[in-house]
Amino acid sequence: MRRELEQRLGVPVTLENDCNLAALAIYTLELDPKPRSLAAVCLDRCSAVGWIVQGRFAPVTAGELKVPAALQPDPKNPARHPAKQWRKALQAGDAGAKEAMLGIAVEAGALVTQIIDRLHPDVLALSGATVAELKDWLVPGIRQHLAGSGPECGAHAASLFVSNLGKDAALVGGAVLAAATVRQGSSGWRP
Repeated sequence: MRRELEQRLGVPVTLENDCNLAALAIYTLELDPKPRSLAAVCLDRCSAVGWIVQGRFAPVTAGELKVPAALQPDPKNPARHPAKQWRKALQAGDAGAKEAMLGIAVEAGALVTQIIDRLHPDVLALSGATVAELKDWLVPGIRQHLAGSGPECGAHAASLFVSNLGKDAALVGGAVLAAATVRQGSSGWRP
């Protein structure tokens, strides 16, 4: 696919997972000093995790990841993002939404703990549209889950970072990767 696009467009083309692109944007633009390893979690994506180790994309070996189903867009209507509906209900004081969000935060905390336990990142970043819309409700629950998970899972060792790039993290990462690809040729991004 990449070669065909390059032939048709006449420019270098790089294809990459959207969560890896979000990780690249966070790593490049938001973190200083650069961590040895970064896992970026996109709570509204099935791929869920972008992974950078020593300044390079790395394959995710986190096993089967279960992103809370209530946070995933409807495959039949992906433009309708459930995080916006959740935020509106929570801001309106909907008691049922508040109770449901507590359970969703526990699920998200379990996912984050699983990723930290399996990948052992120096920094775990939360990113994407869901985090941007629901960080006031999700992040405290995730932090509480991490605090209660105990030292046996190693979750206490990773620093939790909430990205300010929101829904644009993957797009920004794509721009960073495109610029690096043009600058460095087909070898692509390097820190």
